[in-house]
Amino acid sequence: MEKAIPAASLQQVQTIPSLEQELSKLSIQPPVKFTLSGLEKFIEYIRLKGHDKLVDAALLHCLSVTRLNGSTDSNKEVRIMPFEGSEKLQSGGIYYGQCVNGMRDGYGLLYCTDNDADLLLYECHWKEGKPTEGELIVIFKNKWSKYEGKFDDRLLRAGVGSYQHEDGASYVGEFKDGQMSGDGKMNYLDGASYIGGFHDGKKNGHGKFIYPDGEFYDGQWEDGQRCGYGKMVTSDGETYEGQWKHGRTNGQGKFTQADGKTLEGEWLDDKLNGYGKYTSPDGEAYEGEWQFGIIQGKGKHTFPDGRIYQGQYKDGNFHGKGKCTLSNQDSYEGEYVDGSMHGLGKLTYSDGEFYVGQWEEGKRIGLHKFYSKEHTLLYLKTFDTDGKLAKIVESL
Repeated sequence: MEKAIPAASLQQVQTIPSLEQELSKLSIQPPVKFTLSGLEKFIEYIRLKGHDKLVDAALLHCLSVTRLNGSTDSNKEVRIMPFEGSEKLQSGGIYYGQCVNGMRDGYGLLYCTDNDADLLLYECHWKEGKPTEGELIVIFKNKWSKYEGKFDDRLLRAGVGSYQHEDGASYVGEFKDGQMSGDGKMNYLDGASYIGGFHDGKKNGHGKFIYPDGEFYDGQWEDGQRCGYGKMVTSDGETYEGQWKHGRTNGQGKFTQADGKTLEGEWLDDKLNGYGKYTSPDGEAYEGEWQFGIIQGKGKHTFPDGRIYQGQYKDGNFHGKGKCTLSNQDSYEGEYVDGSMHGLGKLTYSDGEFYVGQWEEGKRIGLHKFYSKEHTLLYLKTFDTDGKLAKIVESL
């Protein structure tokens, strides 16, 4: 069995003037083909660095001498070389592969770490020291991911490629600067999927996200969140179509329940806020002001039984000044508190005759004046605190 690299030497590998000279102790010589012993030594070096997870992931994806030699270019020599590092990658790694004039050129493996100390193993075609196309395995938070596709001059993922994660997530589409950028499709571990635009690894632009239960959002995205115009359809048939911001309904939009009821207007963080409308198939409707999903301010409410209230609201109840007209055209106009007639008010009958007096919790109290439609005082009525008639006095 070949002699392994001493642990002390491994800890000092970046300070050794010639990494290739150190690796020569493993008897790796520059042949014109990849060899089993050479690959074993390369793998052994990575394991001795404590990076078994990276090796296991590479072997899981069928790293072998046969595959390496099947991808080589002509008769370029195969050798070990130190890795000089790059903008995003640390120096101190090693390259095992084809070379021309001491430069990576042909097919080969590069083991290194990035600036975040994540482990990387490239297996790809190289041209004048730069990767062009191939595979990249990354270990991040002790989970592997595998990329297949093109690379740019900075050794970053670029162009069209595919991505697979140990947990089962996958992506096929465009990359730029090492990130998912452009059009692509992402499949998630839980069965959800997204097809559309990406930027810097996040959903961006137009795209459609489908949840495992069939719910979907089709519209604009920004920094991975729903933002702009879009439509959401839930699994039980509810829909929202309109503006979004920070992943929530914000701006103008319309929400339709499965039973046909609708909410339409100005939204703030998933709640109607400002001017809005409510409609129901049974004829009920409200149009007016809302505050954080509650009717608040001025509005008009039409009820299924024909009643119409127009006036002020507080916490969803008639509150303040308002007028309620019944289907028979009788009406009350005056003050309300918590949904009940309370304060000074006027009760008008459909024939034009009317009462004026005080109300308390929906009951008439005290003195009430009764007038004809010509506004002639006809008589006075007095009600007790329980709203019961106590006295009638005819006008002289």
